[in-house]
Amino acid sequence: MATKSGAHKKSTLIQFFQKQLKGDEPLSVATAQRLYDLSVAFAALAPWSFIGDGDLVLVKDPYTRQIGYCSIMGALGEVFSLHVYIGEESYRGLRKILAGEQFLPGEFFATHRGVSLEFVRISEAGGPDRELLKHFQHPMGRGAVAPIFRSLRPGYHPWHISEPEAVILARCVQAVLAFCSPVMGDPDPPFWKKEDVYPLLVPVDDDGPQQGFTVQLMKVTDPPVEPPIAPVVDEARLGRILAGDHSLRGVLEVDHFYSGTVIGDHNERKAILPVALVTDAESGFLFPPELGTPWQSRGEVLAEAVLKAIEGGKHLPREIRVNNAGFKTLLDSLAQRLGADVKVVKRLSGIERAKKSLLTMMQGG
Repeated sequence: MATKSGAHKKSTLIQFFQKQLKGDEPLSVATAQRLYDLSVAFAALAPWSFIGDGDLVLVKDPYTRQIGYCSIMGALGEVFSLHVYIGEESYRGLRKILAGEQFLPGEFFATHRGVSLEFVRISEAGGPDRELLKHFQHPMGRGAVAPIFRSLRPGYHPWHISEPEAVILARCVQAVLAFCSPVMGDPDPPFWKKEDVYPLLVPVDDDGPQQGFTVQLMKVTDPPVEPPIAPVVDEARLGRILAGDHSLRGVLEVDHFYSGTVIGDHNERKAILPVALVTDAESGFLFPPELGTPWQSRGEVLAEAVLKAIEGGKHLPREIRVNNAGFKTLLDSLAQRLGADVKVVKRLSGIERAKKSLLTMMQGG
């Protein structure tokens, strides 16, 4: 990738992505310069030519002590990037990806946190990315390849990187470069000989362009799944439902998923829409879908969907069916207050039909 690393023309730009990062700290020129220069060095080294997608490199943040799980992609010649998955929950998802498990639309972005450096054709770089690239006099000709920087936050699609996130990404790119330079000449590196054992890079000295790293081997296992936390229910609302003239009958099927639908204005971070569906198991009637927000928990969205179905249907269910043990845990407390049982079943026939129709409609099919 031809570049003019380190050289940039004078500009009145003080920060990048200001319009796109309202409420966040925009990317400074100094950090962008460092990140751009590191990306040029990363492309020149081409670590994907000697490191596989599953050969992770771990980097410990010296301040938060969190670990970034760095995946270098490009061995297949399709996507060339460095993705940093931050925290245990993101690592759990990464393990599923490496194992070849499939994600439902939106499921991946709904639960992962991280930052990334990706190399794309210049035609694929958006306007804000082009502003940054032009500032550093990056080649803009047809066929040129350029770095773009993204952040990934739970509940949102990848978006332009903020200043704190860029600092994390720069540190990880720098660490991977320091690690890969000697590995490149080793035909049989010792770091990935054992399953779930990866090199861990721990920063030493001060953070900066010349920062060094020590390398340790670290065994990483799938972290334990945190138990679901039951949602807090509005007691006054629940009291009104229980005091109403509602008969106890019927079975409700309940499910929660992420639609993959993109929500957000042109310059806003694009949210992923969580949806909860409730159907009457006997009649197949679909109650109005409950559309949540990225900051709501699954339990909150599920509970709201159930309560609205009861309020709309004017009857209390004797049973609530789900196909996920975690959903049962989330709804057990509410169901007990309603006098209903929660049962885990293999299939939710009414939900499956409703979900298929809803996703087709939301995706414009």
